[in-house]
Amino acid sequence: MMTLSWVSSASAVSPDVVNIGVGTKGKYVVMNARLVDGFTEKIREAIANGVPMSFTYDIELRKANTL
Repeated sequence: MMTLSWVSSASAVSPDVVNIGVGTKGKYVVMNARLVDGFTEKIREAIANGVPMSFTYDIELRKANTL
């Protein structure tokens, strides 16, 4: 199970993570996903104007225990 969480300012539309794909590349676990409605218009404008931004996502990877 994979859990994604982030802090977002209040908006009319809730953010959603879609198209989640998980795999391995050698000894690494890799993940791809798409964030929909995750940024306010103000943040999108700032990015379009070249303002440096960084985003942090907390991802928890769990392995099911089999008996």
